[in-house]
Amino acid sequence: RKAALQLLTREDRPAAIFAASDVQAIGVLEAARSLNISVPGDLSLIGFDGIELSEIMELSTVQQPMKYMGELGVQKLIAQIEGSVDGGSPPELIRLQPSLMVRSTITTVAPLIKATHT
Repeated sequence: RKAALQLLTREDRPAAIFAASDVQAIGVLEAARSLNISVPGDLSLIGFDGIELSEIMELSTVQQPMKYMGELGVQKLIAQIEGSVDGGSPPELIRLQPSLMVRSTITTVAPLIKATHT
């Protein structure tokens, strides 16, 4: 929250913040509220993880497929225990698709218009 307060009190305050986690984003949200910064009116905010608290706080977030990650982890662990996977084989790359959960902390912004010199 301290870092968020420093960022939000700068003269060149950002219009949007993508936090590395929902917990960090909630800290930014609390800091913004303490400074009377309207979210999403003055600041758009999005987190990453999709924890339950993000839903309660109406935080927009990139939600990771936690349940599926857990199921997949258990399957891989059982396969290794049962010996159907060679422990010396190279690691397997598995790509999982996150979901964007749009809630009340983001808005669209007007496109920047370049100033023309006359």
